[in-house]
Amino acid sequence: MKLPTSVSTKWFFKETPWYVKATTLIFIQGDMFYIVPILIAIIASFLFISVKFGALLLGSFITIRFFGEMIYWLMQQFTDRSYCPPKMGFKHLDTNALYILYQTFALLGMMVGIAVILSALFLL
Repeated sequence: MKLPTSVSTKWFFKETPWYVKATTLIFIQGDMFYIVPILIAIIASFLFISVKFGALLLGSFITIRFFGEMIYWLMQQFTDRSYCPPKMGFKHLDTNALYILYQTFALLGMMVGIAVILSALFLL
């Protein structure tokens, strides 16, 4: 994905294609600023130095990232509900149901992050 010469708010919050979202780490184009060039480089460099520390760093990022997402969707439930997220094929769900679905996916992401941390602590 090519960065524009002048980044606007509209560009920053633009949704990414489904195959980018499938990574579950990049949700909007603005995420590309720190996830791709900085975060991946930092985690990769620590993986080369110490696999255990790199895995702990990755697990921590995943846990904190999805904790933030879970809080975001929880807060969306208690506002005016003007934003309707992508329906992901669930055509008959209302906005509140989608918020709960996204919140559950974020909880699952947190569990994966915690599993990576525990695996690094006890298996590596």
